[in-house]
Amino acid sequence: MKSRTKREIDRFRAVSNDGYETTIVVYQNFIPVGTREDPDEVAPGMKEARTIDGFACNRQGDDDTFQIVNDLRHPNLIVRRVK
Repeated sequence: MKSRTKREIDRFRAVSNDGYETTIVVYQNFIPVGTREDPDEVAPGMKEARTIDGFACNRQGDDDTFQIVNDLRHPNLIVRRVK
């Protein structure tokens, strides 16, 4: 049986109101749900957002706003996707 896999599904630049800039990477887990007809089928699972440096991010209200939660240099910093 295959184990679940994590894949990068999005990457974008984000900036805070005071000019701090980072890259946010969104990963998604995929869970194997294969059958005899399609043994390689997977189902999408939970998503996870992190900064390019590996700090965890929480989505804040919409798909473009994130709070960086464990970066001691920038505690609870809010960043928004640059479009």
